[in-house]
Amino acid sequence: MFKGKEFIRKFGGIAMGIRDMFKSKPEPQPGLRSSRSANTSTNNTVTPTQPTGSSEDRHATENNDRVRPAARPTTVSPVSSLVSAKQRLAAVAQDYNASREVLQRLLFTQQETVQQQVTDLSAKLATAKETSTTVSKDLNHLQDEAEAEGEAAMGDLKQQQDALDADVNTQQGQIGSVLANVNELGHELKVLQQRKEKLQADEAEISEAFKSETDPMKIVALADKYRQEIDDNQQQLDKTTQMMTEVETKRDQVKAQLKELRSQLMETQKQQQALDDQRETLQEQVATANESRNQQIETLSEQLTDAESQTAQLQRELGEQNDKLAQINADIRDWLSVPVPVNGLMMDTDTEVIFDMDSFTADQLPVVKQAAQLLLRRGVKQLGLFTATFAIDLSEHLAKWADALGIDSERLKIHSPLYDLQHEGDLSAKVSLPSDPVDDTWNDDRSVRTLTLADQWEVKVRYYNDDATNIAYIGYYKAGQLTEESTVNAAGVLAANRFYQEDGKLDRDEYYRQNGLGVLTVHYSDDQLSQIEVLNPAGMQVQAFGDLDGFNQWWLANEFQNTGLLVGAIENDDYRQLAGVVQGSVAGVVTQAAVAADQLVAWADAFSEQQYFAENYETELKLIERLDRSVNVSLIDQRNMPVTMGVIQSAE
Repeated sequence: MFKGKEFIRKFGGIAMGIRDMFKSKPEPQPGLRSSRSANTSTNNTVTPTQPTGSSEDRHATENNDRVRPAARPTTVSPVSSLVSAKQRLAAVAQDYNASREVLQRLLFTQQETVQQQVTDLSAKLATAKETSTTVSKDLNHLQDEAEAEGEAAMGDLKQQQDALDADVNTQQGQIGSVLANVNELGHELKVLQQRKEKLQADEAEISEAFKSETDPMKIVALADKYRQEIDDNQQQLDKTTQMMTEVETKRDQVKAQLKELRSQLMETQKQQQALDDQRETLQEQVATANESRNQQIETLSEQLTDAESQTAQLQRELGEQNDKLAQINADIRDWLSVPVPVNGLMMDTDTEVIFDMDSFTADQLPVVKQAAQLLLRRGVKQLGLFTATFAIDLSEHLAKWADALGIDSERLKIHSPLYDLQHEGDLSAKVSLPSDPVDDTWNDDRSVRTLTLADQWEVKVRYYNDDATNIAYIGYYKAGQLTEESTVNAAGVLAANRFYQEDGKLDRDEYYRQNGLGVLTVHYSDDQLSQIEVLNPAGMQVQAFGDLDGFNQWWLANEFQNTGLLVGAIENDDYRQLAGVVQGSVAGVVTQAAVAADQLVAWADAFSEQQYFAENYETELKLIERLDRSVNVSLIDQRNMPVTMGVIQSAE
């Protein structure tokens, strides 16, 4: 058994197939209750009840919004139980269809509502972002403008500021250089001081040696020994002392220079501070001078803050709605299996269903037959057949189509431009022949009667039957040359006259309403149709066309009073053009071959109403998948009962 999503994947959109093909005017019946009220009860369930009346009667009279009753199990005879079981299953299918339609309506209504909110929020968000961008741009422009005016007003001060900045940099560089020189001299003086102290220590050590001796001879010996050392030490000491004096003097001079440079730097920095104060004062003056712009900047700043806040809020709301939409779409996918609304064709039983027989091929006639038979079983009272065939007598066409559809021709109404125009008004008097012929003869097989008149005129007559009571054709000859032909309908009324020129070429055809008034004149040039004129009952021309297609299009748009349903093969170009001009509704027949065609979507785009008859369940599913739009579609072959039906486990 398939359950839940597994069933949906297995059987797809089952509801589209097992629902009724059309809806008729609701008729209250005992034992039935509205599915709408049933589905809005406390537990939101649909409860089947015992069926009443025959199954076919209910197909024709019962509205699909009603819940078809289900049979209760009984213990009667096997035949009766089998009927009840079928009825119960049919009722369950009806209940399923009704419940699915309710769920579909609720889900797609929610989807439409939330989608509209998403669309509105997206538009508002785009507007808020655009507002933020515009306000930010305007704010930046005003701020740049204010800054530019300030810079222009402080141009001289800026030059002075730049000069002082350069002086400060130069002075700081000089101070750094002089300070390094001072430090270098200080280090050199320290080294000299250390050398001096070393020489003085050596001198003290020699003196100490003399102090310990009292012997003159030893003293002389020591003097000889240290004389050169004492002299060298004294010379170095004097030289070091002199160098220290020179370095110290130089250092004092550099320090004085450093002091002067620092004094100059302090003076320059004072000038910088004074210039900064002056610039600040000038900036305040410039800002105060354009109070209007300042107010605009403040207002735009507030607007930018509001727009950014609104943008953030709208983004949050849009996210919430997108989450809701995703959940709804998930429910549609899980519960309905198709992402678009799908409903059955809805019509009343007194709606005339007209088949465009020109649009169907011979191979498609069995499908048309199945559709026509189903419609009649469902209670449709009138079936029509349309053809653009330009002929006075369509009885052979009617007989052929009636046989192909398996329907009595008396139940079929023919529609054709010329045929319909000629059948307007009451019947006029029957056609009569000349009463005083010179001669009256028949040919050998009595198929043609010849009346000889005066002045070389002959009249040749053909009849519908052998008893020569219903005239079908009259030919008029002058000296053996055909000049005029008359066609008479089965009621004996003149239907058309054909006139010939003296050279035997066609001149014109005149067609008449059954009340005797002219309705159409067809002109020829070199035996080729050149113009068709449409006449009003007074005989005045009201329209003219260069070919039959123009005449047919005009008739379909203006004279074809079709308030029913026009049905034709979706792949037929002429039918799609016809569907674009008729006044009533249209529905295309989609076969297995048509639904597989690459042009299917383009064909469907030509229909203002997305209404279709699908050949079978597989064709219906493929049609829904390929079109991916809301459609009204019903099955011709109703057989699509699944083996099992899964139950979606709802999280709610």
